[in-house]
Amino acid sequence: MATQLGLYNAALRHLGQRKLSATTDDVEARYVLDDEYSAALLYCLRQGIWNFALEESSIGFASASSASVAYSNRFTKPADWVRTRDISSSSTFDPPLTDFVDMAGYWYAASSVSTLYVRFVSSTPGILVANFPSDYAEYVTAYLAWLVYRKITGGGADERALFAETVLDPAYRMALANDAMDGKPAAQKAKLLNEIRAVDDLIHGASKSAGGGA
Repeated sequence: MATQLGLYNAALRHLGQRKLSATTDDVEARYVLDDEYSAALLYCLRQGIWNFALEESSIGFASASSASVAYSNRFTKPADWVRTRDISSSSTFDPPLTDFVDMAGYWYAASSVSTLYVRFVSSTPGILVANFPSDYAEYVTAYLAWLVYRKITGGGADERALFAETVLDPAYRMALANDAMDGKPAAQKAKLLNEIRAVDDLIHGASKSAGGGA
């Protein structure tokens, strides 16, 4: 079972640093990791449709909307919503709903839709470290290490980019692939193709960002 201390120590191991004895250790590495930790958990959660973090909800329309004549019913997104996997006006999710608008914390649909059924990545289970599958935990530790790379190691941009290519990128790919294998057989190929295709843009693009991380 993953723990915050375990994630910190795995990140430090990637960077060739001493491990912590507790998350309260009065050392610079712990404070640097603390600064990035919460945002890192949410960032990683946003990078896939992770099965361990999925929840379902039925949502009644909140009010009629004047924002769009074509979409008169408004549905409030759950407070723990991170990413949508499936959305439908049917409790079986068949057929999926395609005629809707996602805007400013709401979904908008036609007046004929009185209830939305949504399957989504949730921050409620999604940021509980104890829920993390081992491959996802490894991805989070690699991302944490990448974020703090320069502050903790003093390494330059080229070294950090190499770390992204050789450690972070493979960890992300492995987490996505194994998570997809936990899904329904009919959905596995599509889920893998759709999400793996985005890996180079997500990781390599992030590694080249001048403003990202420490």
